Amino acid sequence: MRIHQVLATLGYGDAIGHEVLGIQRVLRGAGYAVIEAATGTDALRLAAELKPALVLLDVNLPDISGLEVCRRIKTDPSLESVFVLQISAMLVEPKDKALALEGGADSYLTDPLEPAELLATVRALLRLQQTEQK
Repeated sequence: MRIHQVLATLGYGDAIGHEVLGIQRVLRGAGYAVIEAATGTDALRLAAELKPALVLLDVNLPDISGLEVCRRIKTDPSLESVFVLQISAMLVEPKDKALALEGGADSYLTDPLEPAELLATVRALLRLQQTEQK
């Protein structure tokens, strides 16, 4: 069984530190290799270097908007197979979700995250990714 890499870019301005650790713990506990990035710039660099299966991307990052990071990932031909799951504790209205999805996000969850919902969404995105790669 392949261990999927998940690049977690969680802005401490949006998600509270213990919530960030909780998200990482849930993903690692489910067998995912979690690579951490603290900024949008780091996320873009690591995504280009590692080509993770999935980028878990906070909307509010300290340097670049997560929406912009998503747009850059989705317009980079070398990252076409990378899926993006955006999360936010602040932008939780339907219009916010729609903006992220229209901007290229493959899914969008609002914080606080329920571990079961997070894992189900990650698994669903990875199944979709595997189907598209066949």
